[in-house]
Amino acid sequence: MGVTSARQPLHDWILLGVNLDWKQGELVLSVSWRGEASSIVCSDIQMLTIPRAFPWGPSAFIYEVRGPGTASEGYERLVIQIQSGDEIEIIARRFSLPADQHPDADDPSRLPGGR
Repeated sequence: MGVTSARQPLHDWILLGVNLDWKQGELVLSVSWRGEASSIVCSDIQMLTIPRAFPWGPSAFIYEVRGPGTASEGYERLVIQIQSGDEIEIIARRFSLPADQHPDADDPSRLPGGR
């Protein structure tokens, strides 16, 4: 595990915002692809790291997603690298990625330029 899913790479999607419901332990990352809003939902979150240091310069575009992969018993780890160089690390019991919501999200014809 730990590699970008071929089913859901999220490369060049835009990270719009992050919302953590502390009491419920649910994290929602708002993202968009070609103007279509979607979300990454992380349930029963155990750990969250969100640096915003811009080591490669400012950007809100996603470079790659690694995981989800096993973190510890009952938990999985997801890392979202932003094109700024920052890496958002999340450990939670469950993840719902946009491909789960949009079956054609990894369709090459949806890429900018129709690649």
